Amino acid sequence: LCIGLLLLNCSKFKPWSLLLLVALLIVPFVNPQPLYTHVSLFSYATSPESFKQLSQLLSRSSYAYYKEGAYATVTVFEYPPGIFSLNIDGRSDASTAPTDMRTQLLLGYLPFIFLPNASRVLNIGLGAGFTLAAIEKVTVVKEIDVLEIEKAVIEAHEKVFSKYTGMVLDDARVNLVVNDARNFLQFTDKKYDVITAEPSHPLTSSSSNLFTREFF
Repeated sequence: LCIGLLLLNCSKFKPWSLLLLVALLIVPFVNPQPLYTHVSLFSYATSPESFKQLSQLLSRSSYAYYKEGAYATVTVFEYPPGIFSLNIDGRSDASTAPTDMRTQLLLGYLPFIFLPNASRVLNIGLGAGFTLAAIEKVTVVKEIDVLEIEKAVIEAHEKVFSKYTGMVLDDARVNLVVNDARNFLQFTDKKYDVITAEPSHPLTSSSSNLFTREFF
């Protein structure tokens, strides 16, 4: 692309042509693998010192799961000391880290503070399964529909995270549906007391439709 644009503009030099040339010279020396698989972590490296610490952390990390699914590339990394992170299209969406655990569990518990008698729940996005595990702790819940569009996420949960959450998908109240949440809700007549959803950030195309007026 850079070469083509430069050739098109060779007769009339433009300032941005120089930037394209610089990019053309730099790209061959960039290793895209760590930038892709750890994109969310690299975004937090805001100084040379933090970048050095992050590089040391990544050098000690290892793959616990990897699969290119129909809708997303799903990866689970293990970071010391024993932290597992679920990455979808290079973005961390769930983990066993304490900071993430607070959010994941709170998402499951918080609705029942306001609706203590809620019995029908829709959980959009299985993720690592911690939110579902929290919902299952609420005894008044009688029915839980779980929507997950990517089968690789389900497989990653079963192979890695189920040892932390328990076999949450085996709960008799759970109905697992492999489908897009927006399409499912558009064509179902079911009503729910509680709907929990924690979609990935809209920087990925796979979840951008979940940040629309129509979805909400």
